[in-house]
Amino acid sequence: MARPVHANAEATRGRILAAASRLFAERDHGGASFRDIAAAAEVSIGTVHHYFGGKDALHRACIDAMYEDLSSLQEALWPALQETSARETVQVAIHASFAFARSHRQSLVLLMREVVRRGELDEDRRAVQQRPFLERASALLAARTGAPPDRCRLALQSTIHLVVRYALSSNRDLLMFAGLSEDGDTAALAEAIARIEAQLVRFVIAELNVVETPNG
Repeated sequence: MARPVHANAEATRGRILAAASRLFAERDHGGASFRDIAAAAEVSIGTVHHYFGGKDALHRACIDAMYEDLSSLQEALWPALQETSARETVQVAIHASFAFARSHRQSLVLLMREVVRRGELDEDRRAVQQRPFLERASALLAARTGAPPDRCRLALQSTIHLVVRYALSSNRDLLMFAGLSEDGDTAALAEAIARIEAQLVRFVIAELNVVETPNG
C-alpha cells in the first residue's frame, strides 16, 4: 500500500526540524544556513522554504515543537498526579521533567539562548505557556503539600531551573556532580541521574516544609 502523502510530508517536516534544531544548537541562529540545514535533512533548500518560509520561522518552529511535546507530557501526567501523596507528586514530576529535558536538549539550548539574550521569554510564550503552567502546577503543589501557593510557585520555578541546568550538562558532568567516576558506563549514568533526581525531590520537600506521614 502506498504511503499517505501527508505522512511523507510530516516525515519530511520532522526531518527538517531535527536537522535545524541540531545545527541551531551547535552554531546558533546566525551560524546555521538554510543550505546547511537542507543538506543535513537531505532535502532541497526549496523544500525547507516550502515548509517553514524563513530562518526565523524555522527557529521558532523548533522551539514550538518542544512546547507541543511538553504540553502532551503535562496532559498525560496530570491525571496521574491527582491521587498521589506530596512526595509521590514531586517524585513523578521531577522524573518526568528530567527525562523530557534530557531528550530535548537541543531545543532547550535554543530556548535558553533566547532567555539569556532577552532576560525572559517572549510575551506570547509567557502568556500561552509559562504563566498558565506556573499557575496550574503551583495550585497542584499547594494542594498536595499544604504550602502557600506563592511559595510553591518559587519552589517550582527554582526546581525547573535546576532541572534544565542538569539536563543540559554532559554525561561526564552528571557523573561528577553525583560523585561518581567521570568514565562511568550507562549504569553509572543512570545512578547519577537517580541521585540528582532524589536530591531535587529532597530540595522541594524541604523548601515547602512538607511533613510526611506514614501514608505519604
